[in-house]
Amino acid sequence: MKKIIIVLGILVAANVLVAQETETSEKLKDKREEIKSRLNLTDEQAEQLIELREKYKPELKSIRDDDSKSKSEKLRAVADLIDQKDADLKEILTENQIAELSTIRGEIREKRRDHRERMRDRMKQRRSRKK
Repeated sequence: MKKIIIVLGILVAANVLVAQETETSEKLKDKREEIKSRLNLTDEQAEQLIELREKYKPELKSIRDDDSKSKSEKLRAVADLIDQKDADLKEILTENQIAELSTIRGEIREKRRDHRERMRDRMKQRRSRKK
């Protein structure tokens, strides 16, 4: 009986994880389509951007996984990598597309900032209730 309950628990947990992963990948797909639309990308440009992202993905992962570097060293390395990627972007996108991409990035930064502030406020509220 215990084995059946454990197996059912594992199956339910796995189902939840798969559902979350699917939802997350759908959100990412929708975001990419929105950005493609806002930038008026051609299919060729979209393919080049995917290749560019894949090119830099292993380097980014290696920076993040490198435990020998401090947080500030990692941030500098990531910033350098982003600069390289942006230089490559200039070969793919038009000036208008680069300007729109800059606007999109600003909007994303603003959303992240707002989210962090909301999370800080929630944590403050929770701490004040515990006292």
